Amino acid sequence: LAFFQHSRFAVGAGAITVAFFALAGFVFAFTQYLQFVQGFTPLEAGVRLLPIVVGIGIGARLSERLSGRLGTSRVVAGGMMVLAGVLAGVAFWSPDTSYWIIGISVFGISFGLANVFAPSTDAVVGAVPESRAGVASAMNDVTRQLGSALGVAVIGSVINSAYRASVEPIVSTIPLSPEASELASNSVGFATQIAAQLPGDAGETLATAARSGFTDAMGTAVLVAVGVLVVSAIAVARFMPARGRPDAPVDEAVEATEDIRSTVEPARDGGVDNCPNDVGTNGSARLGRANRGSRLAGNRSGKRLSCVIQGQSRSRSRPGAEGGRTVPDTIERSS
Repeated sequence: LAFFQHSRFAVGAGAITVAFFALAGFVFAFTQYLQFVQGFTPLEAGVRLLPIVVGIGIGARLSERLSGRLGTSRVVAGGMMVLAGVLAGVAFWSPDTSYWIIGISVFGISFGLANVFAPSTDAVVGAVPESRAGVASAMNDVTRQLGSALGVAVIGSVINSAYRASVEPIVSTIPLSPEASELASNSVGFATQIAAQLPGDAGETLATAARSGFTDAMGTAVLVAVGVLVVSAIAVARFMPARGRPDAPVDEAVEATEDIRSTVEPARDGGVDNCPNDVGTNGSARLGRANRGSRLAGNRSGKRLSCVIQGQSRSRSRPGAEGGRTVPDTIERSS
C-alpha cells in the first residue's frame, strides 16, 4: 500500500481500473446486442469484435510516441476522452444500426482504451523499484479484474433495470404465463425466444419491444460509463505527473545501492581492487540516477567497475560470466 503514495502509481492504477470498467460493461452489453438484437450467431458476433484488436495495436504503438512528446497524463486523459466520446455515440444506436457504424465505434473504443492502458501500465511499473516489479505486475492484473467486475456489475444492473422498465408494460399486454412473462421482462435473449414461439402479431410485438428496449437500455448504461470516464480524465490531468521523477524514490535508491554493493563485494573478494575497504566506514553512500547517479549498461567486451571516490576515478576490468558485459558503476561516497 505504500506505493499508492506515489502519484503516478496510484493514478495509473486508477486509470486502468476505470478504462476496464467501461470496456467490460460495454462488451457485456455489446455481445448481447449483436446476437439478440441484430440476430448474429455467436461466431458472427465474435468476428465483429475483431476491430478491437486493430484499435489496440495501433493505439498502443501511438501512445508510446505521444507519451514521449506530450507526457503520460495528457495521453491517458486524452484516451479517456476518446473512449468517452465514442461510448456516448453508442447511445444513438438503434436496433438496425449498420455494422459500418458499429465497427468504427468498436475501433474507436479500443483505440482510446489502448491510449489509457499502455501509458498507465508504464506509469505503474516505472514507479516501483525493479526488485519489486512483480508488485506492479500484480497490481495491473488486480486493477483490470476489479474494473471488469465492477463494469459488468454496474453497467449490467443499469441495463437490466432500464430494460425491464421499458419491456414490462408491453409484456403485460401479451397473453403469457407468469413464468414466461418474468423471463421476457428480465432477458432480451429469453424474450426473443419466447417471441419466436408466439403466433401472429403477439410474437412480433414482443420481439420488437425487446430489441428496442435493450438497445435503449444499453444506450442509457453507457452514459454512466461516459460520466465516470470524463470525471476520471479530469482527475488524471490534474493529479498524474506528466513524466516520472528524474530522481529515484528513496527505497529504490537504497535497494539499487545494495545491488551495486553486492556486485562490488564479490569482485573485491576475488582480488579486484575496486574500492578501498576503509571508504565509507564513517560516512554514508549516496546514490543518484541519470546525471549524478549510478547506471548499469552492458556490452560483450568485459565487465568494468568504476568507483568515483572523493573526486578521483579508478577502474578495473574483469570478464563477465556469460561472454562478458561492461557495467560502469558510479558510487559517490561522502563523509
